[in-house]
Amino acid sequence: MLDTASNGNFLNQDVDDGWQLVENIANSNGSYGEEYDRTNRSSTHHSIESDEKLRKDVKALNEKLDKLILAQSTMKKVNFVLLKRWNQSKKGGYTSLLKCAT
Repeated sequence: MLDTASNGNFLNQDVDDGWQLVENIANSNGSYGEEYDRTNRSSTHHSIESDEKLRKDVKALNEKLDKLILAQSTMKKVNFVLLKRWNQSKKGGYTSLLKCAT
């Protein structure tokens, strides 16, 4: 907090400037009083439903992530693909060989 308030330069300040910053922060925090944060933190029906929905969403995302991780772990790693063309066939096309090295 002190480093942020001094723009990342708290440790490079002299002692008097450091104390002045601490005093300014203490004074500004004290001026808000008890009524500053009026957030209602009681459990309401709506907040309980929101929490339950959030839990379900997180669970669904975790399941999708598990499926992706499983799918990636079962795939084989391919280092290179080799395509060789052979001689022209009797039908006028080329016969080719596709080889994957794992």
